[in-house]
Amino acid sequence: MKHSLRASLVVLLSLTAAAVAAQEPRYFLMSDGKPENDFVFELRDPEQIANALRIIHDHPEPPPHVSGIIVLTPAPYNRPWGFHYEPRTISFPEISTEVCDAETSYVQKHLDEVGGHFLPGNRWCPWSQHVIKEMPSPR
Repeated sequence: MKHSLRASLVVLLSLTAAAVAAQEPRYFLMSDGKPENDFVFELRDPEQIANALRIIHDHPEPPPHVSGIIVLTPAPYNRPWGFHYEPRTISFPEISTEVCDAETSYVQKHLDEVGGHFLPGNRWCPWSQHVIKEMPSPR
């Protein structure tokens, strides 16, 4: 009985540690080659983290871009921008509609228009920006 209780406890602790580790945020840089448009985003979903790492290491052609819903507040890991991606909404499509395509610097200049005719629904999918590397945690 003691052994089965101990084994159950070890399994429970292992699963808990794995769940906590899976929820640790990871940060990635997307770029179009112009440093003034570089943008850092956060991922928490293990599947999307694996997708981002696969893009970085495999260099697929054509490279998928980043798409997601932006929140119109700054994030500490993404200065100097006044907006950030909602991590749960991020995906890596190869094709997106043109209505969500815009350079980072253009989005910043037009934040007051986001959600209307410009970036409807706050969806941003800059076609020319791709995941290029993982960034260290800002903590």
